[in-house]
Amino acid sequence: MHWHRNSKSIGVPAQRIGDIVSGKRGISAETDLNMKLIAQHF
Repeated sequence: MHWHRNSKSIGVPAQRIGDIVSGKRGISAETDLNMKLIAQHF
């Protein structure tokens, strides 16, 4: 999945998404929900 390409659509910097996916950063409930909505499209 290309989180970096989709980061703009949820209003989150690409670096933050990369850090979340790699386990370097925690995730807020709002970002989690937005990522789930994007993941449903794939």
